[in-house]
This record gives sequence, C-alpha cells and structure tokens, in this order.
Amino acid sequence: MEPNSPEQTAPAEIPKSRSSLLRRLVGLLLFALIVPVFVLTATLAFFDSQMGRDWLVKQVNHSGVVKLHAIDGSLWSDFALRGLVVDTAEMKLAIDKVSFAWSPYSLLARDLSLDDLTIGHLELNIKPSPPDKLPSPPPESMTLPIGLHIERASIDRLSIKGSPDIEKIRLKLASNGRFHQLFLDQLRLKLPQADATIKGDLALLGTQPFTTSGQLSLQGKVENKPLNSQVKLSGELRKLQLQGDIKSEQLKALINARLDVFAPYTYQLLSEGKIELQQLNPAALMPSLPKAMLDVSLTMIPLGEQAGSGVLEVKNAMPLTIDQGGLPFTQISSKLSYLKEALTIKSAVLSLLGQGQIKGSGLVSQGQMKLQFELAKIDPAKLWSHQPLRL
Repeated sequence: MEPNSPEQTAPAEIPKSRSSLLRRLVGLLLFALIVPVFVLTATLAFFDSQMGRDWLVKQVNHSGVVKLHAIDGSLWSDFALRGLVVDTAEMKLAIDKVSFAWSPYSLLARDLSLDDLTIGHLELNIKPSPPDKLPSPPPESMTLPIGLHIERASIDRLSIKGSPDIEKIRLKLASNGRFHQLFLDQLRLKLPQADATIKGDLALLGTQPFTTSGQLSLQGKVENKPLNSQVKLSGELRKLQLQGDIKSEQLKALINARLDVFAPYTYQLLSEGKIELQQLNPAALMPSLPKAMLDVSLTMIPLGEQAGSGVLEVKNAMPLTIDQGGLPFTQISSKLSYLKEALTIKSAVLSLLGQGQIKGSGLVSQGQMKLQFELAKIDPAKLWSHQPLRL
C-alpha cells in the first residue's frame, strides 16, 4: 500500500473538522454576545442625540395618554424627563421632573439597575369610577419580566387629591422579578398640628398567594405631644395579618385584624379582627376637619367564604354644634354584615345632642345604597345654634 493512499490520509482530516466546528461555535457565541451590545449601543446613540430625543418626545405625545415636555441629559448615564403627564380614565399623574442615573448595559443581564431615581413634585388624582363599573379581579401574578434594582429613590413631594401632602420620601427597591423587597428609609407627613416620620420594610413574593411580611414604625408629634406607632404585617395578601398600636397622650389605637387586600369593595377589606381608636380629634390632624373627641371600635367576625358580621360603635366625648366646628352627636352604634358584594346595616342608632335620635337600616350593593331612617325628638338648635328668627 502506498504511503499517500486515502486510507492513510483520512485520519489526518478529523482534527481539521473538529477545529473548524470549534471556530464556528466560538464565532456564533461572540456574534450572539456582540449583536445585542451593538443594537443597544446603536439605539441609545440615536436616542442620545437631540434629533433622537425630539423624535422620542413626539412619539410619546402622539399616544394621547402620555404627555412629555422634554428629555434632558444623556441616556447613557444621567437623564431627566420634564413635564410628564399620564392621563387615563382611572387616574391622572403629573410629575414636574424625574431624574435617572442608571447603567443601560445591565439590561443585557435582564436587570434594570438604577443608581438614583429622583422625583420632584408628583401629583396624583384618582378619578371616581362609574357606579355600575364592576370591581377589578385580583391579579394572577405580580412578577416582573426582568429584575429591578433602585439603589436610591426619592420623592420631594407627593400630592394625592383630597389628602394631605407627603414630603421627603426616601426608599430602596430590590427585585429579581419574582421576589420583591422595599425599604422605606423615610416618609414625612407634615400637618398643621402633626409632624411624623414613617420608616419600614416590605417583602413580597410575586406569585400566588402573594406571601408578604413587613413592618412600619412611626415617630412624631401631634399637638406637640410625642406620638409612636409600631405595625407588623404578615401572611397572604388575601389573608393579611395586621398587628399594631399607636401611643400618645392625645391618641391611642390598637389594631389586630385580618385584611383582604384584593377585596372588591372597601367594606370587605376587614375580614376579621378588631380596630380601636381612643381620643381621636380629627381637627388635630387637619384644621378643616371637625372638632371632636372620638372613641371608635369596629369588630368583624368571619362567617365563611366572603361573609362576615360585626359591630361598629363610636362615642363622642366632645359633641359640638355644626356652626361651632364640631359633630353634634354623642354616640353611633350599628350592626353590620356582608355577604359577597352586599353590606347590610342593621339597628343603626345615631344619638344627637339633646334627646334627638336617628334610627335606620340599609343595604349597600355594587356601589348602590338604599337606606331607611326614622327621626325622633330632633332639636334644630342642637345641630346649629344660630337659628333664624321665627315670625
């Protein structure tokens, strides 16, 4: 047999074939790594130009839902959105300026990483729902498609229509998409007669049944008197256990309740437990609220699936007429029960100043209310002290 016969040279070709295959695999791997980086770089380079930013603002404003005045800075690192407005049928959100400091290449690892997120003034208006609108079903999942990490987030002022402004919110957020953690470093609530700071943390599993744990602490003053509060929460969001208290010379509260966070209606939120408030003066929180000295007790006992019964009692140790800026009643008592979406009010009694009483019962179902009242021995002068002269 000749030395250069095919039988002798064939084995020498095998390493060349393997080497070629290895080079192809390495090339494909490099291509798979380089192309996303190139696409991300090219995309950001376009949007980082003035033409790209102007084009992006124009596209956003054409949506009809979101309005944006301008984009400032570099999308590679630090940039800001000015004049952001989101207006839907359910709510309107407006932000004067929101600034981002981030690392765009973290997106290649399926993670949105922000070193800093700063919001100036955030205004939120929750629009009333139509009376016949059905409640939204609970979410099937609360997971994110990618991870999200915000090292520092702040909101200088949060204005929710109908509520006092909240200032100087500082927080951190960490999520791998499935497990979320929120760390509230500071939330300041400042009212004319109250000044308090809230801190806390919350952990949530984004898959059903949405297991949660967390705690909140509040320290501050009400009418220049020290105020302290500790609240702990744990369990599933549809069976969330809430335990806590509020202690001060002016106000005391005790909470030991089980909540259904996804309850279709507000009156179904408390599924079991007891909430007590003592010496509550609404005017101490906001001067526009009436003056009173209220003791409030609400007890709810579950009676099966989406059913329960309870008792509401309110005592007013400082009743005043309306023109005196007060509440002209001494006591409210009522028995409550709910079955699915219907709330029944039974044996409700409102004892007014003097000997006046209002007795009633009613039914609240799917946003519609039906009430029946009986009035007895009501003296108008006990409700409004300055009565018009009678001829």
